[in-house]
Amino acid sequence: MDDSPDPIITTSTTNQEQPIYPGLKRIPGNHLEGGGQVLRIALALSALTCSPVFISNIRGGRPRGGGLKEQHLTAVTWLARICNAHVEGVNKGSKEVLFVPQTSRRNVETSSSVTESDIKPWWNETQLDDGRIVRLVNVTMSGVGAISLVLQALLPVLIFTPTRTTSGNDEEAMTQVPYLLRITGGTNVSFAPSTDYVSQVLFPNLVHIGFKAIELLQSTLKRGWAGGRADPGVAEFIITPFGHGESIPAFEMRSILLSDIVKWNITIVASGLLSQLLRNRLISDFTERGRSIGMLRDEESGQNNRAYVLLVGESLHGIRLGTDVLYTGKLKSGRESTVVDDMMKHLHSGISPWTNNAVDQYMRDQLILYQGLATGTSVVECEGPGSLHTQTAKWLVEEMLCADDVTNDRIKGIAFKAKCKQESAADASVDEITENMIDISIKK
Repeated sequence: MDDSPDPIITTSTTNQEQPIYPGLKRIPGNHLEGGGQVLRIALALSALTCSPVFISNIRGGRPRGGGLKEQHLTAVTWLARICNAHVEGVNKGSKEVLFVPQTSRRNVETSSSVTESDIKPWWNETQLDDGRIVRLVNVTMSGVGAISLVLQALLPVLIFTPTRTTSGNDEEAMTQVPYLLRITGGTNVSFAPSTDYVSQVLFPNLVHIGFKAIELLQSTLKRGWAGGRADPGVAEFIITPFGHGESIPAFEMRSILLSDIVKWNITIVASGLLSQLLRNRLISDFTERGRSIGMLRDEESGQNNRAYVLLVGESLHGIRLGTDVLYTGKLKSGRESTVVDDMMKHLHSGISPWTNNAVDQYMRDQLILYQGLATGTSVVECEGPGSLHTQTAKWLVEEMLCADDVTNDRIKGIAFKAKCKQESAADASVDEITENMIDISIKK
């Protein structure tokens, strides 16, 4: 790492001399789902397509006034570093953010080009214990903000950002050196996917539709729980980006019946009697229903009042569906059976909606962004318009990508291609960097 300056980040959006950025998109952050999802998707797509965006009323659909919390600030800051963006409004509680990626700044600022000193390295090359060379991206939160939600914002940008290196004879070469994305925060928190769900459901499904290798390093996982004393955890993800010029192929995911689930995997993270009761109930329940258990993983949670269960079903088509339940309440002696009853009811209610859908409801909204970026029309068969999160993701894909043919099941993608991240901005031509941005503007 060197001492070159950070991206331009300020805490105010009231700069009267702020230039007018061509193609600036204005996104109301209180629309539909009205939470952090609007911010994460809008900024990820802004960073990818070099389209400036202004988001107002951030998290306006949330109680207690909304605005940016630590996990949102972390995502904004790191996306800005990756694309060397000019950002305004980056402070806790802010309800407005202006985000202008490097190329959009280049088009309006007095300097005609961006020099090498304008870019601050945002990764550091290191070697894993198994000998693999990776590029470390070290993201830290002081509390237990959801690791999975920060990942949700950064993942689309990282997979489309291979880096350029040079080989012998000074010939340019593209290498798919993986990123090691290390995030400190919460692994098991309310209202967010767990790292277990990410590794056992999200990642396998993304590989199924054409992603390169992507994994959670279980050996270095340290859990961070919601509730009680804030003790941040750490999760490390190995993410292999697409090669220069590659894109997500069009994909199809067909609806299933529960009878199409050929294997069930169970993860239990609990302690003491609660752990024993959960294990016994789950085995008994699955045996009675004739469900085949492929894997049953037990892990110690460290405290009697912390428990988590993830059920994953694998369909005939190789797609994984998941449902989970988190318990972090006070646990009085003798109430263990009641807690287990409640957790089991929650798990069963999460399985029921799988019928006539290709994926679970949490997976559905996370796939939409990738449908919008894919080459051709991708289909994910699901009943109805989906959750508010799903509807919000579709709206943002239409607004930010101008994607065509957006229906309940299908989206015609824009054929977004991975662009090599320059190690020196002086090596980048405007035409090369703006190719994907031009593709977007044509569709307006």
